[in-house]
Amino acid sequence: MGTEGKSKKNRTVLMIIAIFCIYMLIQMRYIGETWFDPDELDIYGTGFEMFKGKVLYSEIASQHMPWSYVISMIFYALGAHSTVLQRLYFYIMFAAFWTAFIFIYKKHVNKWVLFLQPFAYFAIIQHLDFGTQILSENIAVIGAQMLLLEFLMFLDKRQVSLASCIRISLGVILTFGVSFVDIYAVFYMVIGVILLEIAWYRSSTKESRVKEAKNKETEDNNNNRKQSSLAKTYIRLVVVVALPWIALLIYMLATHSVGAFIKDAYTVNREYYPRYMANIGAEPMNMFDVGITRIAEYINEFSFEGFNTLYILKLFIVGCLIFTSYKLVKTKGWIAGITVFMFVSSLGIRGLYSFHTVTFIGAATLVTVYAMVTYLYESKEAFEKKSEGKKFLLVFMSCLFVASFSENLHSIFHFLKMEDMNGYKKECEIVKTITDEDERIWQTNVCNSVSWGSLRVTKGPTISTPWMWDAVGSEKFEAYKENPARVIIFEDNYESWGNKMSDYAPEAYTYIKENYTYIPDSNQVWVLNSYYTEACEKLGID
Repeated sequence: MGTEGKSKKNRTVLMIIAIFCIYMLIQMRYIGETWFDPDELDIYGTGFEMFKGKVLYSEIASQHMPWSYVISMIFYALGAHSTVLQRLYFYIMFAAFWTAFIFIYKKHVNKWVLFLQPFAYFAIIQHLDFGTQILSENIAVIGAQMLLLEFLMFLDKRQVSLASCIRISLGVILTFGVSFVDIYAVFYMVIGVILLEIAWYRSSTKESRVKEAKNKETEDNNNNRKQSSLAKTYIRLVVVVALPWIALLIYMLATHSVGAFIKDAYTVNREYYPRYMANIGAEPMNMFDVGITRIAEYINEFSFEGFNTLYILKLFIVGCLIFTSYKLVKTKGWIAGITVFMFVSSLGIRGLYSFHTVTFIGAATLVTVYAMVTYLYESKEAFEKKSEGKKFLLVFMSCLFVASFSENLHSIFHFLKMEDMNGYKKECEIVKTITDEDERIWQTNVCNSVSWGSLRVTKGPTISTPWMWDAVGSEKFEAYKENPARVIIFEDNYESWGNKMSDYAPEAYTYIKENYTYIPDSNQVWVLNSYYTEACEKLGID
């Protein structure tokens, strides 16, 4: 390699490092935010317990998909033993993916689209309650963006390489594998690719027939080669996508947790959860058009009340999704345009702008920046020739994104504290004082700050939500009474989404009240009656 080649390689390496550092820095402003107990700590806590040897689903009841837990478990094994460190490791993962996207897809998507998208994404989610905490939906942003970028590259190359197979497999893991409802978006992407392949095959066959009309044997050979090539490509894709799931199945077979996985991750969401959550998830076949419905509802609910920068940006994002889909219909065909629209809109099944829908925001802001750069700007020469209206629109929307992103920008240096914002430090210290390091406690409420903050593995039946109690908790209650935990985390008069524990699990509630005693000034730490005196002595309580 010559001097010029080495210099170019060095510049590329420096560019990768610089972009990665920028993406890390813009995330660090959120590292000290208060924990989001039910969802964020569910990921960390479950990953921790898996690292400690508990088996997911059969020993750790969860109605969520497994891969968020697996990632967190890996991070815990690598030293992320606190919320700050877990967030830091996830930030590193996100930054690495966003940086890689630029260099993988820049030949098919303008590099400025890829570079600017994370800024547009954070400009929106940082204004949502719990929008920046690490949730499965945030992890799924990476998978959704990867699948969308792979599709745009597929439109150009009309082929699926081995590298694309691997990235698509990872994209499926980081969408459906962490959030079950993302199956609808993945479904539309699969259907879109199949329809495109059929359309392209028919088109190429028709052209071949015209060219080879005089040679029937050559025509048949060409068609056979095309069919064989397509079969090999998609067999390889299916195998690569299936491999991680086969590995997961082998693990579940070895740990006898297949039945528990099906019940927790599927049956609970189909049969038990809907009873308490307005029938959500009871009819999965009726969900295929919900993404379109959410878009239509959002447009229909337009109002000047509360009209501000963020509101305009949200409308603009929805508009850009529709506009980009239309442009793709015009340039790449109706299958391409509809596929992109259905894929992105289906990520908004649970709404468009909340912490549960940041996956939609991640994909939609990618489409938005794509529209701004590709259609409104294009290039310096093309932009100079555009109408004043288009120039104004691009500048106006860019300013809105900058203003929204820049709000509270000074907090970017809060990471220097590197301190967990745990509101239950006192309870964590109490639990660590009155339990052995390897002793298991019973976490009875949905907010597991104490068990995670004290790094204590849990035991006992799931009682934190009525649907999980009905599905799996009540079945394990009798076994628990034979070997109860000395220490439990319990709130008297506890309610889960408006449902009182004393109503949905009266036998467990009564058992706790009769057999456990509250530790004074602890908020939610209770101990077995027989252990109360010793526990108080350890705490120095008279």
